[in-house]
Amino acid sequence: MGSWQGLPPTSRDINYEKVLKKGLVGVVEEAREELLRLSRFDTEEDVKKFHFLEAVIIALEAVISYANRHARLARELAAREQNPVRKVELERIAEICEWVPKNPPRSFYEAVQSFWLLLLALNQETASQGETPGRFDQYIYPFYEKDIREGKLTRQEAAEILGCLWVKFLEMEMVKEATLKSKTQGSHIMNLTIGGVNKAGEDATNELSYLILDVVRQIKPHQPHLTVRYHDGLSEAFLIKAVETNREVHGGMPQWVNDKIVILNLVSMGVPLEEARDWEAISCSYYNIPHAAGQYGKPVQINQAKVFEIALNNGVDPRTGKRLGIETGDPRSFSSWEEVYDAFKKQLKYVVNTVAKAGRLGTVVRGENYALPFNSALMDDCIKTGKDVMDGGMRYKELVCTGSDRGHVDVANSLAAIKKLVFEEKKITMAELLDALASDFEGKEGLRQILLSAPKWGNDDDYVDSIMKDVWLWTAKTLMEETNVWGKPITPGRFGIAWHYWAGKATGALPTGRRAYTPLTDGAVSPMPGTDKKGPTAVINSASKLDFTVVTDAVLNQKFPPALLQTREGIRKLLALIKSFFDRYGYHIQFNIIDRATLLDAQKHPELYRDLVIRVAGYSAYFVELARDLQDEIISRTEQTL
Repeated sequence: MGSWQGLPPTSRDINYEKVLKKGLVGVVEEAREELLRLSRFDTEEDVKKFHFLEAVIIALEAVISYANRHARLARELAAREQNPVRKVELERIAEICEWVPKNPPRSFYEAVQSFWLLLLALNQETASQGETPGRFDQYIYPFYEKDIREGKLTRQEAAEILGCLWVKFLEMEMVKEATLKSKTQGSHIMNLTIGGVNKAGEDATNELSYLILDVVRQIKPHQPHLTVRYHDGLSEAFLIKAVETNREVHGGMPQWVNDKIVILNLVSMGVPLEEARDWEAISCSYYNIPHAAGQYGKPVQINQAKVFEIALNNGVDPRTGKRLGIETGDPRSFSSWEEVYDAFKKQLKYVVNTVAKAGRLGTVVRGENYALPFNSALMDDCIKTGKDVMDGGMRYKELVCTGSDRGHVDVANSLAAIKKLVFEEKKITMAELLDALASDFEGKEGLRQILLSAPKWGNDDDYVDSIMKDVWLWTAKTLMEETNVWGKPITPGRFGIAWHYWAGKATGALPTGRRAYTPLTDGAVSPMPGTDKKGPTAVINSASKLDFTVVTDAVLNQKFPPALLQTREGIRKLLALIKSFFDRYGYHIQFNIIDRATLLDAQKHPELYRDLVIRVAGYSAYFVELARDLQDEIISRTEQTL
């Protein structure tokens, strides 16, 4: 129903560009200079800052040693190598790892190698997931441009280097505990951003942006997730290439996020416009200021559908028989659907307040016992403030520790069904509904079909869309009434991942007609599978009614058969759909471009589809590596036409 994620921090970012410009030796020098300013230790904070800076220097020098170990191994292998071509490659690897990331790279190859060693170090420090390459096409591009211009590199050679990097991305794994494994099946949840605008507000796409799309299209990786920052200044050539990449890879590569709404949101939070224009995607499709914040755990995680189920049972969880909520009345005695909605609101307020308290306490405890000196060294302001990222040293604390609440579509559809069928048309009584839910519709399939026929979100139907709009905004405001441990409002992050699969396992039958313990609705604003029957335009119209200025993430999944996008006409129709949504301040959209027959065949013959990429919710994964019931849920999603 509600929880605090007390796991290692996820979705981390560091200042790769800083290391590319001055090397780790330059960052060590920066920390030493800050140490010299601590001439006296008059306060406890001075002592803490001293120990923090010492740890930073140790961690940075350790990463330099880590790179040198790679160099030594490469030289040992070169000494034994009989193939002269491979021998030269190994000697070159050794030379590069001796130079970077200690020093600023001198070439595109060295820049990519420096980035990779930094990413590995970041991962090893936390043994977690979500390392974020960020705006890779921006900070690596100067090295690409210089080498191309000076004739030291060809586009094909650059593509080969990037191809090798993407293969290394696919090798990254972690040991996950049960909850995280369920939520993030088959993925490390990395995110790499291309496109968007620069700090001056001009189109930031470059040759490297195009090359990344080409590499992803050929390799067909499932990670890192590729995010296109969409704005009206993107060229048609780039947009078409992005859709073609999605068509060939199939599963949400790339996803699309609206520059306009993100920059607006960041500026409204007090982020200067130039910095807001430099945002990156992190985790699923959450926005972040590069190396100035990141997700260091989430203090509030709310399963709205479970809260609704608790409200229908007067605060008791029917699955366990335990009282998890407060008493809000027996719904059998309610005389209006508004009373049902009010019971849900009271339960939600109780849950948010409870887990927010736990989140603040947990953040303090974890900050005292789980320091990240390497991550902190390359985060804006941490060296200056003398504080670890886990202790609030980063610049934008309002972008840290957001609340994650999901299940809004399930709640809105449930309320619409109760409003229409119980209180308006009186086709069923509240008692009949609750009995059917308690039995998971055993022997009551007719009643379930009536519930399935009730108005559903995603059909441009104001009857249910108005309810969804209110649920969306009210729950956001309720979360924002709480603060994180640093006094910043908890901003709702309605993340994707496979949350709907994990949360569904704890949620009983719902008035939507959904069976007990099956996946909830995917994404944050995606329609319930199979219920969006009026086409993608209706879905866009419904989603456009929501206020995306109150959230930091909101995933919308759509599915199309590849045949619709084989021509430029079909591609332009899809681009028109994206533009229409974003012109109306939509936040995010992504596409599974795959047909049902292919997915069913992949279930029967997984050995033939090892490289089939599918979009789960906020991430992509190889279809055959997913749990069978999650595969079934993806197959059940509506296949749209343009």
